[in-house]
Amino acid sequence: MAYPIGTQVRYRAKFKNADGVLTDPTTISFRIRCVARDNVVAEITKVYALHAYVIDDEEIVRDDVGTYTVRHTLTWAGVWVARWEGIGALVAASQDVVVVADRTKLDE
Repeated sequence: MAYPIGTQVRYRAKFKNADGVLTDPTTISFRIRCVARDNVVAEITKVYALHAYVIDDEEIVRDDVGTYTVRHTLTWAGVWVARWEGIGALVAASQDVVVVADRTKLDE
């Protein structure tokens, strides 16, 4: 399924330790880029202790221990790659891929 340009997507990360228990990393980062355009459109890196992380209207929210979300509006057609990373008290990463269709092609 392809999303139309302008869709706001919610990305969620759950960081778990080796025992499967949700755990907060010391530092959380979220990066998203439109691969087709090879542009990094938002990069957010903040220290966990702040609890809410804001850069350029993108906000990482700590929902609960080890659980974080960010909402991002998809502004270009192409393949978007979003990556979460946690370092410090817990080292982990996850990645999502989203396809965005050109709005004019959706109307055909």
